[in-house]
Amino acid sequence: MNPTHRTDAAQLRQLNALLETALALSPAERSTWLRALPFEQQPLVPMLASMLERAAVETDSFMRTGAHVRLEAVADDAPGDLIGPYELIRPLGHGGMSTVWLARRSDGTLQREVALKLPAPAGFGGAGIARRMARERDILASLEHPRIARLYDAGVTAEGRPWLAMERVEGAPIDEHVAIHKLGVEQRLRLFIEVADAVAHAHARLVVHRDLKPGNILVTASGGVCLLDFGVAQLLEDDTPADQQLTRHIGRPVTPDYAAPEQLGPQPVGTAADVYSLGIVLFELLTNTRPYSVAHHGVTSLQDAVLHAAVPAASSRAPDKATAQQLRGDLDTIVAKALRKKPADRYSSVEAFAADVQRHLDGQAVLAQPPTWRYRARKFARRWRLPLAAAAMVL
Repeated sequence: MNPTHRTDAAQLRQLNALLETALALSPAERSTWLRALPFEQQPLVPMLASMLERAAVETDSFMRTGAHVRLEAVADDAPGDLIGPYELIRPLGHGGMSTVWLARRSDGTLQREVALKLPAPAGFGGAGIARRMARERDILASLEHPRIARLYDAGVTAEGRPWLAMERVEGAPIDEHVAIHKLGVEQRLRLFIEVADAVAHAHARLVVHRDLKPGNILVTASGGVCLLDFGVAQLLEDDTPADQQLTRHIGRPVTPDYAAPEQLGPQPVGTAADVYSLGIVLFELLTNTRPYSVAHHGVTSLQDAVLHAAVPAASSRAPDKATAQQLRGDLDTIVAKALRKKPADRYSSVEAFAADVQRHLDGQAVLAQPPTWRYRARKFARRWRLPLAAAAMVL
């Protein structure tokens, strides 16, 4: 084999991997990230910068509606084109590696509209994105839950291009929903429990989402939660050599703001990573901000904070005194336990995390608190304050 050909192929694989990581960052962070790349990867920076300029939206935007940015169709796709049995209607979103179209079946058998996911025809690393989509297909096919976007159909075109036909979900990201509707702490906690229920279903089927964040959790017009985007999800028994090689070069493809410490290094990633990401999501739902205030210092500072900085109490970031009062005590402790640096120190499962939140809502003692007599007596008194007050009056 020609050595030059091997070098070009290796560069394409690196570009593919680097592009996926860059698209997970906010536009403001990408220039800092490019400058921080290792010396051996600097020759790829001009091409990466050019590719990022052409990305109209971030990769996690697919299956959303109401985008306020101008989206352009990928070169070889246009409204009216047929992909398998589906006719393309209009693009819903796209990034550097894939595109999602609103589509409908052209054979008249079903009238519903779907979100049709396709790899970009001119994208780099076609074999890599095809493997990733095949993994996403297999994972989605194993998940049947009312709060997880469903896979309706999948196939490959005559040209060998894979596609996924998924449930089209209309809604707003959960953080935007709670802000727009000005939901109280209790309502936010109940929405969070619904999210945890969907994640627990995936874990029960040995699927780790690995990219939980508000943008992948939509709330529909009816108030229901729907979990999206298993594009970087992992089957627990399937840690392939290719994934390990990718980790050595650039780390796993994650969104740094919601990544667990073990996702930023070579450590194995299990369900505890999703517990941590859900902890960040809950912190944000309760305080309208994230725990690490390093947004203007780039992705490197954020990674340092995730790995080493102490997590502030959620009540210290509350938007007002009334909310801070509600967060002090149990909720501060629950969030802190979910955000511990070591996976073994967090909740043992998403179900245990959600169960503690439910205990708080029910006025019961939460397991994250030390089981002291004084704490349990105080919780008992609050839960039964009316009968106790009546008994005191009788006495």
